Amino acid sequence: MGKKNNNKKQEKIKLDQIMKVLFKMSKKVMIDMINGLFNENFIADDVNIEYGNSEFIKDDFDRIIGDVFINIYRDTHLYHYHIEFQTTNDNSMVIRMFFYGFEKARELNLNNTNDNEEIRLDFPKQLVIFIEENQNIKDELSFVMVLPDGKEVRYKVPTMKYWQYSAQKLKDKKLYPLLPLQVFKSRKRIASIYNSKKEYTEKAHLINEEFNILLDTIRNTIDTLREINESNEILISDLEKILRVIMNITEYLYSKYGDYTKTSTEVYNMVRTLYDPAIEMKGKIEGKIEGKIEGKIEGKVEDILELLEDLGNVPESLATKIKDQKDLVILSKWHKLAAKSDSLNDFEEKM
Repeated sequence: MGKKNNNKKQEKIKLDQIMKVLFKMSKKVMIDMINGLFNENFIADDVNIEYGNSEFIKDDFDRIIGDVFINIYRDTHLYHYHIEFQTTNDNSMVIRMFFYGFEKARELNLNNTNDNEEIRLDFPKQLVIFIEENQNIKDELSFVMVLPDGKEVRYKVPTMKYWQYSAQKLKDKKLYPLLPLQVFKSRKRIASIYNSKKEYTEKAHLINEEFNILLDTIRNTIDTLREINESNEILISDLEKILRVIMNITEYLYSKYGDYTKTSTEVYNMVRTLYDPAIEMKGKIEGKIEGKIEGKIEGKVEDILELLEDLGNVPESLATKIKDQKDLVILSKWHKLAAKSDSLNDFEEKM
């Protein structure tokens, strides 16, 4: 039992680490995801986003750590959100969500309330994302608080049943950071086969069949990512993080089952078919942009020197200084100055 609980704890830690990567993507991608998860309508250019503290110290100095807290600022208003990920059903989850929400509300209150003001606790909007299929999971988690006056208050937290989402559905809702979690879909079946009392050869055969299903899932996810990338919905840095997580989480979840080496190689090759061309295309685009900038710089330098040559023989030291300048703003300033200068000395004094 102790070993089983320890494995679950290690798995939770690994999942938390993966989530931290996926939730540090570009601003537009993160805003689109918040809109999709919480039915908001933020526009990325109109808001600022920051990641809130997720570790709270209780009165007994014990720590409680939530998964993801996100603050969004629009004008003078703060909107805050809390997302938790679960791989298994947990009856105590809603209680923990209440504690997390309370601690975040208390933290915000301590930072913003004057001594003479009535205490106001603003709980974040919350969501629990259950990754693996479980028919016992309801659309919301809830519990009833009975206050001293007998009044009952129901605390509710909505859930997302991730297993019901295909890669295409995640794309349609712009939940791009959640795409790597598609690889969880085979884990329960493979673990069940591995832990069964079937003969070794039968286990190996069934696990290999499941690995083929897993590869189809990853292939479909990467095809979806290719569509997203080609429509310029994500940055190359976003794509790199998503692909890296797909490889890391697949390795972590499945390397202990059967002959995973062949599957690992195929996953790597699939990732490369998307990532390498994307990087190459990025390099070509950046090369074209750099080429245009270099051309403008060279043209501006030539124009400045031509104007100065009309004023006399340009000293080598001055010509070198102008040629070494790569800032177009400064070169434009010098170009205007050269056109107005009465002499080379006048230009050098004012440049």
